[in-house]
Amino acid sequence: MGVTALAVVIQMGILIALFVFSKKASERLQSLLPRIRDTKILLAEATPRAREIVDNLVVLSATARQDAERISLTANEITDRVREQVVRADELVTRMLNRVEEATETVQQVKRKMSGVRTGVAAGLAKFLGSRKLQRQKNDANVRGEDSHVKSARGVEMSGPHAKISVISKPETIQSLAAPPL
Repeated sequence: MGVTALAVVIQMGILIALFVFSKKASERLQSLLPRIRDTKILLAEATPRAREIVDNLVVLSATARQDAERISLTANEITDRVREQVVRADELVTRMLNRVEEATETVQQVKRKMSGVRTGVAAGLAKFLGSRKLQRQKNDANVRGEDSHVKSARGVEMSGPHAKISVISKPETIQSLAAPPL
């Protein structure tokens, strides 16, 4: 019996300790109950607001996503249009430069042809006037022999049976009149 009594006493000590421990825990819980109630009330009041905030954040997020997509599309469209305009401007400038080159070549060809024509006309007139000058000098010699009324060797005014009138007798003067410089 002694062991049983000791076991009963130990059991009783444990039960008393459990009772004291649960009483203290109960008192602590009782002191925390008002705070728990206040927290519960606060959560009850805050829950609709929190839901409203979350809903607003969802809407705001969706709107921001749509705006970002719209801005991205607009930026892509602007980039494409700018790229197209740059290509058009490049083509325009290239065409313009090609036309300027063609016009320059055409002007150079015309200039060369006109220079050739001018040179040919000048040479022809020089040759023609040179042979006329020789013929005129021969005629002048004949005229002096037949008629002495020759006023000028250049032919400004002459009289007689073989007299001829020529206003310009220098080939250089004809060249300057026939082909003005380009």
